[in-house]
Amino acid sequence: MVSKLEILQRFYQIYIDQESDYFTYQNNNYYFCRINNFTNNYSYYIHSLNLAGFTVVNNCFDRPITMDHILYIYQIEPYTLDMFIRRSMIPIPSTIEVIKIKESWCKILDEAKCKIGNYASRISHFEHFVVLSYYYQGLGECAISILNQIKSIKLPAGIEHFYLEDNYETLCCPSNFVIASRIKDLTTGYKNNLIMINELEEYINSANLTNDELVYLYARLLFPGEFMQLAINDDCNDNLIKAKLLKIYQNIDNEKEMLNQAYQLLSKYTYIPKIAWL
Repeated sequence: MVSKLEILQRFYQIYIDQESDYFTYQNNNYYFCRINNFTNNYSYYIHSLNLAGFTVVNNCFDRPITMDHILYIYQIEPYTLDMFIRRSMIPIPSTIEVIKIKESWCKILDEAKCKIGNYASRISHFEHFVVLSYYYQGLGECAISILNQIKSIKLPAGIEHFYLEDNYETLCCPSNFVIASRIKDLTTGYKNNLIMINELEEYINSANLTNDELVYLYARLLFPGEFMQLAINDDCNDNLIKAKLLKIYQNIDNEKEMLNQAYQLLSKYTYIPKIAWL
């Protein structure tokens, strides 16, 4: 199997010592990745934001794609997170099935419950992990219960990010886009403290979200995807993971306050069942 280093050397005459998606060569910033479902739409998307973004570098045969890989060059330019959030809420000619969201969440909770159960039975278990697991399992089940309040079979979709950070390279990365509900970035932004409650309300009003989208927004805020993926994929005896779990544990009160503020806000626009214990 040909490595990324070999492709760069043979087809681009770029010589770097270590394989990396992002790298600097001769004072230029590059990003090297596999082609994906969004590759053909990337240029249109980035230009709709009036940004240059990541520009394709043709190989030595003047072709944009090399062995299913594509090389981009970029320069960091002025941007705001706001422009990406607003763009993410523009509906596209696609929809997301609510039943598939529910199935995905149920699967995540089941996988996490299995691992947590095995882990909690060990004598050397990390106490914070077990406490958090019960709390977030309950939160996840409440999120699915809220999801059941949605009347529509499908929800409008938008161009969203797999990972959302207030960082140019993350926001413009050609491999960081996904077709999802048009409130994915909005929800992630609020959960990660990139968007404050007053900004959340302003986005809700400007985007004209439907009642079902508002209900889904709250359900998505409740669903503990980050913790569950950590529980499923990481070794919770690892010291770095323990530190991350401790940080999550110490932030629970702030997280509850954010959820309660979101509930009060969204309840002004549509009916959402209250979670008594939250």
